[in-house]
Amino acid sequence: MRPRTHASYADLVRLHISPELGRIPLTKLSPQDIQGFINRKLASGLSPATVKYLYAVLHRALGQAYKWSLIARNPATLVQPPRVPQAEVRPFSPDDARRFLEAVRGERLEALYSVALAVGLRQGEALGLRWHDVDLDAGTLTVRDQLQRLDGAWHFVEPKTARSRRTAHLPPPSSQPSVPIASANSKSASARAAGKIGDSSSVAKSAPRSTRRTSPTGCNGSSSATTCAMPAPRCSSRRVSTRAW
Repeated sequence: MRPRTHASYADLVRLHISPELGRIPLTKLSPQDIQGFINRKLASGLSPATVKYLYAVLHRALGQAYKWSLIARNPATLVQPPRVPQAEVRPFSPDDARRFLEAVRGERLEALYSVALAVGLRQGEALGLRWHDVDLDAGTLTVRDQLQRLDGAWHFVEPKTARSRRTAHLPPPSSQPSVPIASANSKSASARAAGKIGDSSSVAKSAPRSTRRTSPTGCNGSSSATTCAMPAPRCSSRRVSTRAW
């Protein structure tokens, strides 16, 4: 189990499940007890998504108790979890992406935003990038780790699923070797020394503002120059996904 997931489960048990259901002996816990618990949490103002998460943690714990023969059945299987409305995903259009890149131009993390937008990286994936994950000669970027904050400290953790471990192709002109980008690691040693993350090879931490360069064509295919940091967004009729930031 990932450290952040474990911490989340522990908080739900400590703050919600134990205070309300902890007094009931395990063998006497009934579906009615669990349904009442869910109803009270919904009435208290917790979102359906949070209450469903509570139910999932409780269901999993009771399922383990059933496997260990501590209870004759899992009472949570007889309880209806709350419905969670599906939020509409509204990804960036190419025009949105161009406006976003224009808004962050000159920002310290402009390169990070540009890479994430062009390749479709989650926040933790983008922050977890290190220089050995980027191959400018081959024009590829490999997602190997995510960066997560836990108990006030930063940790590199494996991606959540096997599909999250992937190699993506950088769109042109970013995949072309660039002296400022390639030498960013050596040029920002002082910035890395002042950083809080233990791994000094972090791309997000070490990339200086000078990594911006000018591409020969604009996003619309015109000959006007476009300043960007590493990749520019894929400009096509398809909408650009920003994932969960």
